[in-house]
Amino acid sequence: MQIGEPAVELLILALKDENWAVRSAGEALVKIGKPAVELLILALKDENWVVREGAATALGTIGDERAAEPLIRALKDENEDVRKGAATALGTIGDERAAEPLVHALMDEKRYIQKGVEEALVKIGKPAVEPLVRALKDENWNVRKGAEEALGEMGKLAVEPLIRALKDEYKEVREGATKALVKIGKPAVEPLIRALKDEYKEVREGAVNTEV
Repeated sequence: MQIGEPAVELLILALKDENWAVRSAGEALVKIGKPAVELLILALKDENWVVREGAATALGTIGDERAAEPLIRALKDENEDVRKGAATALGTIGDERAAEPLVHALMDEKRYIQKGVEEALVKIGKPAVEPLVRALKDENWNVRKGAEEALGEMGKLAVEPLIRALKDEYKEVREGATKALVKIGKPAVEPLIRALKDEYKEVREGAVNTEV
């Protein structure tokens, strides 16, 4: 017998149970799909963090864009696992509205959350490139590092914006752009050669450390 919309509330409550019940409830909610979205969005405000995390995960798997804004708000959840779940879900949904908030979320102090945010930004792709380039001059080191890592994983998609960033007035931006281009590899060889003439040694050193 298939479980439908009337069971959604009970399944959401089951998210706070132990082990197998959590997994089974989440899988069932995903199978219900779009009819479960509204109640899952409400569950992102549940007092129990396990329910909030389960709701975020289910929403990401369902992939309904209605969940984008609520999941963006969940990036600031007090619980780190909920924040990670929200970031992963936003990457899966791929809504470009999440690009700027995800870049901001790179400042999270937990490295595994930063990594999840970077992966989400890479999945979003082109809409995230310019916000990430701007983030190369953020005052927060975690944001700069995360932006550099994400851009480096985007490949050819990020090459042109990064080449333009090599002319930025901020040396931090040029340095970050150089390191990202190094990760991208062969498509970036010529701009990296030009970066060897930069007035700042950090930028020159970044360009030297290439193996393309």
